[in-house]
Amino acid sequence: MSIFSLLDDELRDYADRRYAERSHLIATLPHISDLLSTLDGDRLTLMKLAYGSLPCNDIIDDDPSTLLSFVDHALMLRRTMDWTRNLPLDIFIHFVFWPRINNEALADCRPLCYRELINRVHDLDATHAMLETNYWCAEHVTYHPSDERTLNAIGALNLGLGRCGEESTLLVTALRAIGIPARQVYTPRWAHCDDNHAWVEAYVDGRWRFLGACEPEEVPDRGWFDKASTRAMLVHARVFCDFNEGNVDVSASAGGDESLLLCNLTADYAPTVDLLVHVVDDSGRPMPDAHVSFELLNMAEYYPIATARTSDHGEAHMTLGCGSVRVHVSAGDRTADHMVDTTTIHELTVVVPVVTDDTESLDRDRVWSSIDLVAPPSGTPRSLPLTDEQQRRTIARRAYAETLRTARVRGFDALVDNATRQSLSERYSSDCIAAVTNSDTDIANSDVLQRLLTSAGANAPVIARFLLSSDNTATQTHVPDTDRLALLTALSSKDLCDVSIKALNDAACSAATVRDYTLEHVLSDRNPADRWHWYVRYVLNSRVAYEPLLGDREQLQHMLAKDADIESLREQPLRVWQYLRDHVVETIAETPQPICPTGVLTTGVTTTRSTAIAFVSICRALGIPARFDPQTGEPQVYCDGAFRNPTASLTAELATPTSVTEPVIAQTAQLTVVTPHGSHPSYGTDWSLGRLVNTEQGTDFSSLDLWNEPWQDDRMPLTLEVGRYRLITTVRLPNGNQQTNELTFDLRNGQDKSVTLAMREPSEDELLEHIVVDDATFHTAADDDSQHTRKLSEMLASRGIVAILDAHGSEPSIHVLDELIARLTRGGFAAQSMTVGNSDSGDDAIDVVPVAFVACPVDAPLSATLRTMFDQLSTRTGHTAPPVWRCDETTYERLTRGMYVDPDKLPMILVTRKEPDGTIIGTYASTGYNVGSVDLAFRLATK
Repeated sequence: MSIFSLLDDELRDYADRRYAERSHLIATLPHISDLLSTLDGDRLTLMKLAYGSLPCNDIIDDDPSTLLSFVDHALMLRRTMDWTRNLPLDIFIHFVFWPRINNEALADCRPLCYRELINRVHDLDATHAMLETNYWCAEHVTYHPSDERTLNAIGALNLGLGRCGEESTLLVTALRAIGIPARQVYTPRWAHCDDNHAWVEAYVDGRWRFLGACEPEEVPDRGWFDKASTRAMLVHARVFCDFNEGNVDVSASAGGDESLLLCNLTADYAPTVDLLVHVVDDSGRPMPDAHVSFELLNMAEYYPIATARTSDHGEAHMTLGCGSVRVHVSAGDRTADHMVDTTTIHELTVVVPVVTDDTESLDRDRVWSSIDLVAPPSGTPRSLPLTDEQQRRTIARRAYAETLRTARVRGFDALVDNATRQSLSERYSSDCIAAVTNSDTDIANSDVLQRLLTSAGANAPVIARFLLSSDNTATQTHVPDTDRLALLTALSSKDLCDVSIKALNDAACSAATVRDYTLEHVLSDRNPADRWHWYVRYVLNSRVAYEPLLGDREQLQHMLAKDADIESLREQPLRVWQYLRDHVVETIAETPQPICPTGVLTTGVTTTRSTAIAFVSICRALGIPARFDPQTGEPQVYCDGAFRNPTASLTAELATPTSVTEPVIAQTAQLTVVTPHGSHPSYGTDWSLGRLVNTEQGTDFSSLDLWNEPWQDDRMPLTLEVGRYRLITTVRLPNGNQQTNELTFDLRNGQDKSVTLAMREPSEDELLEHIVVDDATFHTAADDDSQHTRKLSEMLASRGIVAILDAHGSEPSIHVLDELIARLTRGGFAAQSMTVGNSDSGDDAIDVVPVAFVACPVDAPLSATLRTMFDQLSTRTGHTAPPVWRCDETTYERLTRGMYVDPDKLPMILVTRKEPDGTIIGTYASTGYNVGSVDLAFRLATK
C-alpha cells in the first residue's frame, strides 16, 4: 500500500465489491488480472473501480494500459491541481477520473489535452480556465453534421469537425484533462423542432455552469440552446456507476440500465411536471415489470426519450417538460399507447388489452386518425447578458479561433511530404483508380488519392502508409493495390480520420485470404461488376455498423479455424447464427459500443447489437457477403442467391431439418406509397413508416430506413416483410406544435397494397408565432467609411420584415430577393406594399410593410449578382437603393435559433412587430428558400 492515499475507505470498499461482481468476466481475460497484480494503493483502487463499473465493452475490448493512463492522470490532477484537490470524492470520480463520456471509443487522449492546455490556464481561476478551454476547443473543431458514430477527442482533433455530440465530448475531455469536473448534457430529442442537442456543464466554484461546446463565450451560462432548452421535454446527463457520497445524483431518474444511469436535469432548464403512470390489465390489476416508454414525435417518428419499468404496484413515473408525449406500454406482445399533454395531465392509467387479431378491421377500415401535439411554450432563458465589450470580444475571439482552426486543417496537407505523394501517384495508376471507382472516364489518380488524404485530416500519414504497405511476408498474404484503395473508398471521412494502420492491414489481409473464394464461388452467379462491388462492400469492408474498428478479423479467422467446421458454415451460412449463439453465455443490455466479435466468442458475453455485428463479421471473415438490411437494420447474409435474415430463416430451417438445403423464401408484400398533389414529402421530416418489432424496450414500432428510396413520379414502391406497420405524416407549425395523421395496417404474404399519404394543412393563422427576439445589432459594410451600427428596434417601426441574405449570393438568397422585386412590381396589389430601407417615417398603414435588408457574413463583399439586383429594386420602385446592413454569424445564429429555424441555412425571412415597451416580437420566420415564402411573409406581416 502507498503511504499516502488520495482516496477513502468507502471508495475502496465499493471498488472491491464491484470488481468481485465481475470476477466471472475477468476470469476469461487473464491479461487484466495479470496487470492488476502489479498495482497497489490508489492505482489499484481506481483500476478495480473501472473494471468493476465500466460497461462490458470497455472491459473486454480496451487495452488495460489505456485505462491505467486514465487512472494515473486523474491521480496526478488530484495531487497537483488546486481546483481538483478539494473536490468531493464522488464528483472527482464521476466527472474527472471517469474515462467514458458517452459512446465514444476510449483513447489515451487526456495527457495530450493536458499538455496543450496547462500553460494556457495555469494562472486562471477555474471559471476562466473553463472558458479558455472552450476557446481552445473552437480553435480545433467546428460543427459539421455527420453519421451516428461519435468520434473521441483524438478523432475530432484529427478531423477538425464534429457533431454537437463530438464537440461536447471534446470539451468534456479537455476539461477533465485539466481537472475541472465536466459532463455532457443531452436532450435526446427536442419537442419543438426536429433533431437533438448536446452541450456541456462544468463544476466550478461549487456549482454546475453550462456552455456550448466549441461555441465559446466570455461568460458561462450562455449558449444558443438556452432558449430552446426552456422548451425541453427531457434533459439528462450520464453516470456509469452508483458510487455516491451525497454530491452526485445516481438515482437513474431519467432511466438507465446495467451500463449507465441517466440523471434527470430537466428542471434545471425548463418547467417540469412529475407524470405518474398506472399500468393495469383488462381486469384493472396492476402490471409489474412492464416497459414504459415516454416518446416524442420527432423527425416524423415516435422516439423514446426515456424508459422505465413499472414497480410491483404497476407504477412508473418520470419528470418531464410541459407538452405532448406518447406513453407507450409493452408487456410481452401486449401493447398500449396513450397520448398525454403533461401541461394539464399529471397522472394517467394505461390499460393493456389482451392481444386480439384485429387484422380484418385494420384492413377494412384503413382510416387515418388525426392527432394534434403541443410543444412546450418558450420560457425564460438563463443566459447571462453580455456587455457591448464582451459581445465584441466574443465575436473577435471566435473569428480568430476559426482562423486558427482553418489554418490548422490546411496544415494537415503538409503531414504527407511530396516524396510520399509521388510514390503514391506512381504506384496507383489511372487504370487502378478506374477499376476501383468503376469509372470509364479519365481520372487523375492524384485527385482520388488527394481526396482520401484530405478526408483523413491529421490521420493522413496512416492512410499513406497503408497504401504503400508491402505484402505480409509473415503470412504470405498478397493484397492487391485495388483492394487497398477500395477498402479506403468504402470508409467514411470519420473512419479515415481515426482508423489505425493495424485495423487497415487486418481488414485487407483477412479479406485477401478469402478473396478468390468469394469472387469465384459465392458470387459466381453475379455479373463481374456486381461480384467486385459486393466483395468490396460486404467482405473487404471493415465497417459493419458504427462499431470500433479494432482490427480483429484475422484473429477471428484463427478462432474459427480452431473450433468451427468452416466448410459446413460456408455451405450453410445461416448456421453461423447458431454457431454464434452456441458461444453466448450471457446477453446483457446494450453497451455504449458493441462488444467486438472476438470478445463475444472469448467471454460469451454479448448484447443484441453485438451479436448482429458479430454475425456479419464472421460471415465476412469466411468470405461470405453479409450486411445489415438497408431498410430494417437486421443482419443478413448472402445465401441461395439473395440476402437473407438468419433469425427468421434459421428458425424455419431448424423446424424442418430435412429441408435445410431448400431455400427459405422470406414472406414479403408490396406496398406502394402515393404522394398527393405531385409533391414529394421528405422522409424523416414529413412522414415515416415503422414496423412492429420486439426491441430491448419491449414491442414497439421501429422506423424503416427509407431515406434514400426514390420517388417514381408520385409513387414509392416498396418490398417489405409481412407484419404490422404504422405510417405517420406530420406538419410542424412555427410554434413547434405538430398536426399529424396516423394509419396502422397489416401486410400479408404476397399482398399488393397502396396507401396515399394524408397530410394535414394548417391555416395561415396557425403559422403565426409570438417569440421575443433579441434586439440584434447590425453593422455597416466593411468598406463603408461611416462604420456605424443599428439596433433592430431602430430599423423597424411597429412591424416589418427582416431579410438576411447570403452576401456571397447563393441561389436561395437570389430567389428570395427576386421574389421581393417581383412583389413590388406585381400588378393588382396595393399602390405601395413595401417601404424599402428603414421606417423612420413611422408609416403604419395596413398595406405598408417596412423591410430591412441585411447581408451575412459581416465582412464578405456583396456579390455582383446581389448588387445588380438591388439596383433593379431601386430602378423599379423609384426609391434610392436600399441600405444593406451586415450581420455577423454569431448574431445570425442567435436570431435563427431564437425563432427555432435552421441556423445552417441562408437566407432568413423574419416577420416582426414592436411592442409599446420596445420589445421585438417575432411572428414568423423561415430559412432557406421555399416558393412563395416572400408572399407568405407579407400576408402574415399584415395579420
